[in-house]
Amino acid sequence: RKAAYLGNLLRDETSSIVHHYNTDTVYPQALAGFALSGSLARRLVGELKKKPLGGSQQIEPVWELAKWIQDTCGVILEDRSDAFCTEQKQGCVTWVSRSLRRSGKLRLREDVIIGVKTVAKFHASRVPLIHEFWGTKSPAQVLYLSN
Repeated sequence: RKAAYLGNLLRDETSSIVHHYNTDTVYPQALAGFALSGSLARRLVGELKKKPLGGSQQIEPVWELAKWIQDTCGVILEDRSDAFCTEQKQGCVTWVSRSLRRSGKLRLREDVIIGVKTVAKFHASRVPLIHEFWGTKSPAQVLYLSN
């Protein structure tokens, strides 16, 4: 059977350190969900048995997974934004839930902390970039963690 990798496709328009300056890899909008066919999952398990993942730094696991699937199996995410939706509508299999935000029960500043993991050698290049793009605008607290 044909290997399938389905989801709501995202593609970086500009390169950044977060995705290793790579704009070629497409990846799914994780909150909308994504799916792997059984045949692709079995291939990935086989690849992991042959060559386990190393302990390298994983900045964004969903993007890293998409790149690994593309590089290892030659399978590229197929855009199925009609089924893996960012909002609930007819025909969606999954969608992003906004219930916590609408309930008023979640107070982001008090209840959510975003941890940004890095190492000293990247402080000058990564921390200012993350801080500029979303760290200062985040409704949640941002905590920078390092060695």
